[in-house]
Amino acid sequence: MSILSKLQNRQLGLLELLAMGYSLYFNNFRIFASLLCIVLPFEIIHKILVHYQSIDSNLSNLVVLLSLIYNIFVTITYISAIALTLESIVLNKKLRIKAVLKQILYSALPLINLSIRFYVILYLRTFLLIIPGIIYSVNNFFYYLAFILRGQRGKSAFQYSRSLVKGNWWKVFFFVLLIAFNYIGVLSIFNKIVSIFIPNYPIVVNIISTILTNLVGVGITTSIILLFLNLDFQKR
Repeated sequence: MSILSKLQNRQLGLLELLAMGYSLYFNNFRIFASLLCIVLPFEIIHKILVHYQSIDSNLSNLVVLLSLIYNIFVTITYISAIALTLESIVLNKKLRIKAVLKQILYSALPLINLSIRFYVILYLRTFLLIIPGIIYSVNNFFYYLAFILRGQRGKSAFQYSRSLVKGNWWKVFFFVLLIAFNYIGVLSIFNKIVSIFIPNYPIVVNIISTILTNLVGVGITTSIILLFLNLDFQKR
């Protein structure tokens, strides 16, 4: 049975989605690794600035600015590229890089505006009360995929996400935790391992650990997109 058939026929379990996501990732490693290579330089520069921020406080404003650019523009563009690429693979369509890039460029500004709205509301709710922030992030978790893959604009993207999450809240919440664990727990593990071999160069350790963590994270991202597709197919 093809991956598309599995996604269409029934709701898949968490382990099934993860196994399928990593399988697709490894089978198309060159494509996804190429997309990651576009993003990594921005994250490495950010890591270097954060490291030297403790030495030179004048870098603080630059770090904040770069963090905003990275989280809102670079990350969203990167995930959009993965989503469009993965859907083409799942639907067995010929992958047209130019078409993918054209769609990303066409959608960039509206999606960034949507992301700014999402993060502002998320941070306000989280700072005021943590639980409402968590609930909001899970309910609207798929807004960017609703936008880039299903053409949902403005409020419709959030409504589309909430319609998919309804009845599947804990499954989506698990993936939110998985993302957090990857970028905190997995990064910490790699830091400890790499520091054994390179004990006196913390910035080098941080960069290598970041690269390894991102390589692991691609599989999680593909699994999340598969979850979106699975819930979307079941909704139709």
